Amino acid sequence: MRWPMGVRCTSCDSSNVAKRGFDETQKERQRYRCSDCQRVELAGMLLKPNMVLPGLDCSEQQSVDEVADATVNCLMRSVPAAVAGIAFLSGGQSSELASARLNAMNIRFASCAPWPLSFSFARAIQQPAMEIWSGKEANVEAAQVALAHRADCNRAARRGDYSASMESKPMEPVGGQR
Repeated sequence: MRWPMGVRCTSCDSSNVAKRGFDETQKERQRYRCSDCQRVELAGMLLKPNMVLPGLDCSEQQSVDEVADATVNCLMRSVPAAVAGIAFLSGGQSSELASARLNAMNIRFASCAPWPLSFSFARAIQQPAMEIWSGKEANVEAAQVALAHRADCNRAARRGDYSASMESKPMEPVGGQR
């Protein structure tokens, strides 16, 4: 039930506040719930969703642009613009395909997405390096090169500057460092 006395949310100043029963510790105090913000500071929140993808066993796999469109359109319908950013999980995708899809989102929606679109520091960046390293000291340098390369590819994808040709040009370490 709406509170008729003009109570406003202390977090977002919304008037869309409803009674929620009595405070358990102080019975004389009323508790309220804001239907707009749920007391979540949206400007301090990063959302970590998956992209909208067909199942791995689906006979019709969508194009990079179709995944970009489906994902961002879904987010535009459901995620408030006040959210600080979207950091995608890359589960189930190859590193290259995840980079291409993120790149497409940042190209196609650069002018209208209200939040930055990026990756969570996860599989799309780490997996190739982990596979190369395999826990062996002798593979450390090659794994570091692979990690830096994936980071470079995903940095480019975040900016909308990624291309598949980047995959054939891994960075070489200079003096043991990049």
